[in-house]
Formats: sequence, structure tokens, C-alpha cells
Amino acid sequence: MQNKKQGEIHITLYSDLCSGNGYSYYGTVDSEAEHDDLGIPFIPARRLKGCLRECAKLLSDSGLWEESTDPLNYLFGVSGDDSTKGIKIENAYISGYEQIKVGLKLLQENKEIKKYISPYEVLDLFSDVKAQTRMENGVADDNSLRFTRTIHQFSPFDKENRLEFIAKVEYPDGQEYKLKQICKSLRHIGMNRNRGLGCVKCEFKAEDKAADTKDYIKIVENVEINKDLNQKLNITVFFENPGPLIISGDDKNTTLKYISGKSVLGALAGSYLSIEGNSADDEEFVRLFLNGDTIYSDFNISDGKHNFYPAPSFLNKMKKSKKYVNSLKYSENQGYSSDDYNPANGNQPKKLKGKYLYLEKSNKSGALNILDCEPKQRVIYHHRRGDDALLYSQTALKEGQIFAGNIICGSQYYELLLGLLKNTNFNFGKSKTAQYGKCRIISLNTDIIKDFNVKKGELIYVSLASRGIFSDDYGYTQEPKKVYKIIGEQLGLLNEKADEDIQIGETDYPFCSIQPAMIYGYSGVWNLRKAPIAGIESGSTFVYKAAKDVDIKNYYVGERNLEGFGKVSIYKGDELPYELKVDNEDNKSTKADNELSNVNDEVKEILKQSLYKVLYQNILEDMLVKMDKDDSKLIMSPSTIGRVNLIVKETLPDSESVANEKYIDFAKRIVSIKRDTERNEIGKVAERFFGTKLPDKNDLGSLDIKKILGANTDKYNESEKCKIYSLLCQLTDEKKVNSHILTWWGNLMLELLANQKYLKKFN
Repeated sequence: MQNKKQGEIHITLYSDLCSGNGYSYYGTVDSEAEHDDLGIPFIPARRLKGCLRECAKLLSDSGLWEESTDPLNYLFGVSGDDSTKGIKIENAYISGYEQIKVGLKLLQENKEIKKYISPYEVLDLFSDVKAQTRMENGVADDNSLRFTRTIHQFSPFDKENRLEFIAKVEYPDGQEYKLKQICKSLRHIGMNRNRGLGCVKCEFKAEDKAADTKDYIKIVENVEINKDLNQKLNITVFFENPGPLIISGDDKNTTLKYISGKSVLGALAGSYLSIEGNSADDEEFVRLFLNGDTIYSDFNISDGKHNFYPAPSFLNKMKKSKKYVNSLKYSENQGYSSDDYNPANGNQPKKLKGKYLYLEKSNKSGALNILDCEPKQRVIYHHRRGDDALLYSQTALKEGQIFAGNIICGSQYYELLLGLLKNTNFNFGKSKTAQYGKCRIISLNTDIIKDFNVKKGELIYVSLASRGIFSDDYGYTQEPKKVYKIIGEQLGLLNEKADEDIQIGETDYPFCSIQPAMIYGYSGVWNLRKAPIAGIESGSTFVYKAAKDVDIKNYYVGERNLEGFGKVSIYKGDELPYELKVDNEDNKSTKADNELSNVNDEVKEILKQSLYKVLYQNILEDMLVKMDKDDSKLIMSPSTIGRVNLIVKETLPDSESVANEKYIDFAKRIVSIKRDTERNEIGKVAERFFGTKLPDKNDLGSLDIKKILGANTDKYNESEKCKIYSLLCQLTDEKKVNSHILTWWGNLMLELLANQKYLKKFN
């Protein structure tokens, strides 16, 4: 295998940038800039790779490189190639992104602070919305006004520094010089690059470390592993996806909601074969990846602590009361045992379609712990340029989610498998060389598989935790009775020669709740969907009365268990009444609110600017409410208000150090107004909201922070303004906070005057 090295692409903005994400919001933004869930902007890897490929093509066409060493296809790949030999580019994030992301997530756990750092508040600090229209003969065309969000070219943390994005790149050894030339030739990126946006400086910087450097993985071994015995071990793996995922399923532009076991198997098998001296004929390779001794489950959405599985069909949720019920626990003789059931009022069981559940008996109360979640998806838009230009979209699993699954292996191969897990660079699904597919392991838990003990005559629920594939003498089957019999026999819940009547004895319960499925595969090389296979959907449930005592050791049924198909979850019927008693005390967080001291300076700056913005709006709203009262409205004419407005603009402070000086200058001009009515009116507004009494030629007054904050009122201590001001004083020195707030007097006065002017116009 060719050696790979790591480097970074640094992109510095020299004009505002709009790296569009394809979304628009009616009436506000027609072209939205790409940003993550926290509101932090980034440049998507596929966008960056496409621009670099264009630059490489220009350099290649100019004859800079010899034809035999043309890096265009070598570095950037060919569509449909079954291997990734060239570069792998990650999204370009702002410098210090990981620390900022951790800090923002930490603050969002604090209920008092969370509302001030919403994604939109954070995005507003990095961006502006610009309007543009189409002109013809000096006149704007009708319906041509468009709004575009652009990312500021200067950093919100330091207005003197330009905003820089950094993208990590993995590349073949010996290609540093060419990558430096390609990156240096990239001058523009994003939308409207021929209209002043997207001017950048791009540099490539190589790193002195190999590409297989791994992050720290938390490993927990809950049992003592005996390598001499062929113990069956259960390794629980938790993946996090820093970038979006597209795991091809039914078609090329949608994704499965989970990482398939086959994908994990393929990644580990490739890692094994990349080691010098290993081959597919090795016994270890056969036992780990071919003959089914080692099983790789599907990796479903998780909370980072528990394994979640597709919601079993027997478990429903009441529409209004939100109680969980066992919908199979019903018969005409028994009826519903809950008085809560009321279809006339709309309170009836609802299927948990698309949900994933963690369902387990509580250690404290004996009730059930039931947690549910659903994987987050998003639509991502792409634009292919050139002769085959096309605008298209793809549905992807959102970045920043955790997926958990199991690997079952023999203890003698545990160390080998653990080494592969530690040293494999996991990239799943499509577009693995840019933007999509990257995953990293955050923790590994290992324990011994426990038997599920069943007594004769017990009622047992078996739910498919992954899609199942079953076959009879005629091929793949979806017939409920046949599937029911296959599962029962493989788990030992039915006799080998069960009666044709699958209802064993007299029971009040349906024997199954089944949903058929068509299982597709997708070939990236052929860019085509594989032939479908008839199977059974995950969540389908089968109810048995055990024919004998049995210790269930195998939690997989049907075909192709090696790839994760046919995993089952097993429950005892006496623990599943119609109305399920739920107690989630075991899973409630006792974590205290996080302190501001635990986050870095960049996150503090984001929070500080957001707090200033919210405080300004609160102060303005309070002033407008007070001015709207009849005894506070200005009597002066709109033209006089316009002249006062001009005075304010001429005395606006441009820095914190001159705020009071500019206010005194404003006071001097107000004192010079000849008409008593206008002079006294403006003086009263200034005295009420900003400073001492005006006008007076001997004492021109000064700004008063308490009046601007409205701290001289009885309800101030209970107000939102007081809470925000206190938070700001925790972030920085109180004197600095006061100095910054004092600079607002001019803009606040302009807002008050504009409000009074237009009220007069409309009245």
C-alpha cells in the first residue's frame, strides 16, 4: 500500500465569502451560507476539492507538468474507481474550531446561557445579509431583489485579523510540491466570485507525521479475558461522525439511517490486508471476515452510553398521554386494561415509526427504562460543473452524531481485532475522499455474552433489531408462518417438528407483528443498485410460548449474520403488560451547570458579543415602550426631528474612550437650539434615558450607565437586562462593560427619533 502523509490547507479570506448550502428562507435570505449546527461557518470539502481540481486542470493544460506525471486523476481520483489512491480532504473549519465547538456545547448545557448562544446568534457574529438587485437602464427590475448571507472576511474575535479556514488533507507521499502549486493558484471560491466575493489566499502546509495517527480511544474491559478458552466476547463500539454520512441504500442519493455491519467489516478487512505479510488466505482473516465466526452488527444512533435498536412493533406510544403500551397485549376477551385508552378523544396507540429505542429493566424500581431517539438527516446540495453540469441533492446523516453497535468474536482473536479497531481510519459510504464518511471511535466496551434463560411455557417476545433474511427450500421467504417457525427453531423456542398450527396452545396474543422489506445493495464501482432480496423489516415481533427450558446463546437468526442481518432482541412477556411502567431515573443526568471559567477565550468572546446584542435590543425595547406613552411622545414636527437626527449622527462616538466627550458635544448643540419647545423636549429625552439634566449652559451633563440600563427602576433586579449585565460582568471587567454600553447612546437616540418620526407619519 502506498504511504500516505498528512497536511493542512489554509484558506485566508481577502473579501467576504458565501459558500452556499442551497437553502433559502422566504423573505429573509435567498442564499444561505454553509454552517454547522452551532452556527459556525465552514467550507465543505467537496466544494474545496472541486475548486482545487479546476486549478490542477489549468496548471496541467498549461504544460507545467509532464504528461506522465499529470496529477489531475492521480490526486483527485476518477468517478467509479473502487479504491481511493489520491488525496482525502476534510471540511475547512475556522482556526481553533474543535475547542470552540466543545466550549459552545458546554455552555449550551447551562439553561441560563443557552438561549443567548443559539445557532442563529452565533452565525450572525460571523456574517451579514447583503441585498442586491438587477439593474436595467439605471432602474431596478421588478422582483429581482435577492438577499445573500456572506461570511465576514475579518475574525469576530479580533477585527484586525482576517478569518482563516483550515482543512486537513491526506495525500500520497512525494506530492507536496504539486499540492503547494495547486493551492497557491486557488484565488477565488464560493458564490459570486466574479462579483467581489470569495477572494482568498490558499496555502498548503505539510506535516511531519504519518496519516495513521489515531486519537485516544477510551477502552473498558468489564471482564477478565481468557485467551486460552474460546469465549465469545461482545465488543461494543461507539463511533462519532465528524462529517456527514451517506450509506447507500435504496438509491444513490439517499442514505440508510445506520452504519451497516457490512461497512464496518469491509473497513477492518481492508485494514488487515494493508499490513505487510497478511493475505486473504490467512486463518485469522477467514475467522474474522469470512466464515461467520465473527459477527458485525449494524451501528445505530446512540446517546453515547447505550445501544439503541429499531423500535419493536409491539411497543406503541399513546398520542396524547405519551404513555408506552404493548399493543400486542390485547384480545377480544381481555380488552384494554388501561382506562387511558380513548380513541374518541384522539388518545390511541401510535407506532414509533423511524424511532430507535433503548429498552431495559431498571435496577432500582423494577420498571422499564425506555429512551428513544431518531437519527438526524439533512439535504445537501451539490453543483457539478463542466460538460456534464448538474445541480443535485443528497440526503445525508448529519455530522456530530454517535452510532453504537457490537462485534462478537472469539477471545483468541480479541487482541488482533482490538489492534485493527485502534489503527483503522474509518471512512464509510460515498464520497469518502471529500466531506463525507469520516468516523472515529470514541470508546470500546468489552464483556462476555450472557445467556438468556427461558423456562418452559414462558411467553417470549422476539423482535428483530436489524433486518432479517430468511430462506426455505424455494429461496428467500417473507411468509409470516415460515419466518415464525425458522426463528423459533433457531432460538430453541419451538420443537424441531412443530405443528402446522403455530399457535401453541390457547393464547390471547397474535403470534407475530411483521413488516416485509426489500433489501438492496449498492455498487459504487458500477454506480448501480444491486439485485433486491426479500426480507423482514427491523422491529418485526414474534411471540412464542417456550416449548422447553432453553438457554439462548445466539442472538442472530436467518441468513448473512456475518454482516449484521437477523439480530434479535428478546423480552419476557410477563415484564410487558399492556401499559408499561416506565422509570428513567437510572438515566437522568445529575451534572451541574457548567461555569464560564471552563471555556476558552474564543467562546467567551462569542458569548460576550451575543450578550451585548441581546442587551442592546432589550434596552431599546424598554425605551420604545416608555416613549410610546402619550405623555412621552415628541410634539416637535417630523422636519425638526430630522434636524436633531442629523446632530446625533455628527456626534456619534467611534470608540469607547470618547463616548462621554461626544455626548457633551451633542449637549452643546442641543443647548444652542433657539426654540424652547424643541430644546426642552430633546433635553428631557436625554435626561430620562442617557444622562444628567439638559440643557444648561453651565452644566452640559454626562452619561449615566444606570439610566441607559434602566437600573433606576424598581423592577430592574428581576429583569432580563439585569441577568445579561451580570453575565457580562462575569466574562469581563465591569468598567469595560460600562464603557462599551455607554457608546450605544447615539444609536439608541437615533432609534428613538426614527420611531417617533414614523409614528407621526402613520398617525
